Amino acid sequence: MTVLLELDNLFYCYPGYPKPVLNGATLHLNAGQKVALIGRNGSGKSTLLLHANGILRPDRGQVHVAGQPMGYQQHVLREWRRQVGLIFQHPDDQLFSASVAQDISFGPLNLGLSAEAAHQRVTIAAEQCGVTDLLERPTHTLSGGEKARVALAGVLAMEPLVLLADEALANLDPWMRQQMITIFEQFVTQGKAVLLATHDLHTARTWADRIVMMESGHVIADAPAETFLPIR
Repeated sequence: MTVLLELDNLFYCYPGYPKPVLNGATLHLNAGQKVALIGRNGSGKSTLLLHANGILRPDRGQVHVAGQPMGYQQHVLREWRRQVGLIFQHPDDQLFSASVAQDISFGPLNLGLSAEAAHQRVTIAAEQCGVTDLLERPTHTLSGGEKARVALAGVLAMEPLVLLADEALANLDPWMRQQMITIFEQFVTQGKAVLLATHDLHTARTWADRIVMMESGHVIADAPAETFLPIR
């Protein structure tokens, strides 16, 4: 089975914080897998995702993407973030352009694609996320669910191998949650992988193939969903 993302023995301490937030965290994602990342607040889930995307640099440890060790030079980070996309719990944290179309096109244009190629990426991602009718809308006029789908479209337009989602379903109504989950499902059928950090144990056990649990900055359990949280 192809390993798309590997986090190997990561240690990290925020400046001025007395204890490590990551304390030997190790995790891998295989192609075609849906993985739920669970754990209490402060267990290190969000910090782990920020390392998986290259936003944070570990004090010790290594991240591999598609078998290649990642570095922190600007050109490496650009390619890393193309291959490993991250969406946040609050989409306002990643929406900053004037219109939906501009926001979705930002990543592809930043990769150096032509305007025509970027437009094609926007069209495909908008259709995948059901936001085609919103492309000319200002981002600040969108509802919370619309913002979540636009943020996801912006990541999918980069055509990543791995999608990281940090509590991305937490503030959505049931209908919109199902819409997002359907998009995740379609993404995985392409031989890619999704890692969803969540406090929702029902979603974890009914949606994920694997469940990974963190505590005190390291992974304490990693098992198939049906054995980790059996449905009664």
